[in-house]
Amino acid sequence: MKTYHLIFNGRVQKVGFRYFVQKTAWEIGIFGWVRNNYDGSVETMFQGTPSNCRLFMEQIKTGPKTALVTQCQEQILDLLPFENFTIKG
Repeated sequence: MKTYHLIFNGRVQKVGFRYFVQKTAWEIGIFGWVRNNYDGSVETMFQGTPSNCRLFMEQIKTGPKTALVTQCQEQILDLLPFENFTIKG
């Protein structure tokens, strides 16, 4: 199973970004986690069906209305399956 690793930069902390990502993951059926990083970015790793992952990425790339994503770094990895979706840290 493919694991997607995304790092968002811009105005992505203190705007509800992690909660937006978690809610969207639950609605679509995505498993993984999301967290704030010390450098002001937000990082997420997730898994799901290929079509659900594409839909999830489309929906979270802009974030909530209060956010301003200026950059999104993407990486695809091969990792063990996640069982849920959580907010870390």
